[in-house]
Amino acid sequence: METLLLLLVCVLLIGSMGTAWWQWSRSRRFEERLDEFSALTLVPDRLQALARSLEDLDPPQLRAELDALRRALDRIEDLAAVPPGTSVKAEGVERSRQVRALVGRHLREEGCRAVNILDSEDALEEEELAVRVECLRDGLRVLGTVKVSGNQVESTDLDSSYTMFP
Repeated sequence: METLLLLLVCVLLIGSMGTAWWQWSRSRRFEERLDEFSALTLVPDRLQALARSLEDLDPPQLRAELDALRRALDRIEDLAAVPPGTSVKAEGVERSRQVRALVGRHLREEGCRAVNILDSEDALEEEELAVRVECLRDGLRVLGTVKVSGNQVESTDLDSSYTMFP
């Protein structure tokens, strides 16, 4: 009976050791998987930094910069469509784009920047026209008209905004 009891104790001891080893190996695998997520400990700090940088953004200033980039891109497209010195009608280029390039180039040569043509695309299709423009010269807003005949600027009539104030 004592041998049977000893044998039973040995079987239970081996079984408990096997269970302990099995639990230990599972916990070690679980810790290895948790170590893979250790990079996530920096996420809250990065989220806070991102939130701070988003708070620092100024939407009106960002919009103004994007508008300036758009205007610069339009100028580049106009220059690509109608290179400087082109006096004859370029083939495959709409008349409105030619007029925009011609007026913009002329006003920039006169010292204006941020040239904005106020007329619609359809109004710029004629051969002789007066183009309404808005631009900046010496930091002042300037409004007026530019008379275009064919592919040449005939005259400009620009008034600064302070002359329009009563």
